[in-house]
Amino acid sequence: NKTINFLNKIKSKVKKIIFLSSVEVFDGKKGNYKENDTKNPLNFYGMTKEKVEDHIENNFQDYCIIRTGWNIGMDPKQRCVIKLTYQTLLKENAKMAEDNFFTITHVEDFASNLLKIIGIVDDKIIHLSSDHKLSRTELADYIIKNSKLGPKMKFQSVKFENINFDEPRSRLNDLNNDLSRNKYNLKFRDPFKTIDQKIKILDDYFSKEIN
Repeated sequence: NKTINFLNKIKSKVKKIIFLSSVEVFDGKKGNYKENDTKNPLNFYGMTKEKVEDHIENNFQDYCIIRTGWNIGMDPKQRCVIKLTYQTLLKENAKMAEDNFFTITHVEDFASNLLKIIGIVDDKIIHLSSDHKLSRTELADYIIKNSKLGPKMKFQSVKFENINFDEPRSRLNDLNNDLSRNKYNLKFRDPFKTIDQKIKILDDYFSKEIN
């Protein structure tokens, strides 16, 4: 509501609206979501993004909605899929869904690509995300293999439906980025380089906590 109120307040003062949205506007049943796929959010965060998207589409002429997936920063205190998986692996009875897929985008890639297109993009919706999807178990195995704390980590591989979440989550959480790659020639680094960088930071951070 605050975002919509703000948009209404500045409507007469701005030429174009750029809104950052999320893969969470989709229900995660099919994955590889394209810009024009039907939205059907499962959780509160996704619903808030959908409502603002709908408001922009219905009330503005010149706009671009930019959706993304997991963006990874290097602050060890920042919440991200790598840190969440890392922390879970250190707990007893950790479970990882073998059929849960997502993308990992370095936040620097997202920011630099956003700056490249923000003044020239003429599409109403565009997906700005790495197109290399990986599974939760693949990420967990990689963390265990490459972390200094790997010997303290283990997990049970299960189906997504056997994971208990505080609120509904999407199983197939990846975006199709053909438009951003082919039309705007945007590039993203190998996600495993991002994972390697974050693991080193988390190793240092959690080793101090454990010791």
